[in-house]
Amino acid sequence: MIFRWSMAIGRQRRKLLVTTAVLVGMVLLARLFGANPDDLAPYLAIPAFGVLVTALVIMFAPSSRRPPASFVITEGEFRTPLMGIIPLAGIAHLACLGVFVLYPVESPTAAVAVLLYVCYLRAQWHGVGLTLTPEGLRADKYAGSMTVPWTALEPGQPGYEEGGVRLVLAHPELAGYTGVVLRRTVPADAVGVPAAFLAAAIRHYAAHPGERAGIGTPEGHERLLAAIARRGAA
Repeated sequence: MIFRWSMAIGRQRRKLLVTTAVLVGMVLLARLFGANPDDLAPYLAIPAFGVLVTALVIMFAPSSRRPPASFVITEGEFRTPLMGIIPLAGIAHLACLGVFVLYPVESPTAAVAVLLYVCYLRAQWHGVGLTLTPEGLRADKYAGSMTVPWTALEPGQPGYEEGGVRLVLAHPELAGYTGVVLRRTVPADAVGVPAAFLAAAIRHYAAHPGERAGIGTPEGHERLLAAIARRGAA
């Protein structure tokens, strides 16, 4: 149940982030017109605390720590579920930034908090995870995304490495990047799918071009799961 709850938050992330931004804006506007910051702070601090508690519950729930090995099937795509941890962290973070404005202090703390928020702002809006298409894969990361056609991948890989699935490119010049991408990895943390499953799916389609046409269909998903299960049992 908590896993589905997290997915629901992930789907509604943009509405939740916009609602939080509006709340913070209204509180700061009230402060601009002379309202007492002590009266305004609970409107930000209490929601931030509640959101953090919710994020911790989701993070340590058994269903979140052992997510199912399957993709979300959309038209022409397989993708990892959009989970609620990052949006919830962004909501609490934004509320805390509002508190910093209510109580300005002469220290680098506020500047560091703003910088950290900017570093994963893209992830809050677009989500973090992997999307597979018949043409290739797109890895949406915290500050950017990486698009890799299947023909650019080395067969027989990737593997799990340092919180992500590391891609080995036979033709790195074919990969495309937007935003800030420092490493050729697919995020494997907080994406709602086991890292080993992500690696096995990429490996399967890199090695079997004929199967790529089934990406985005229930039949193709069933064949993928069966192929990974056979390989695991071998």
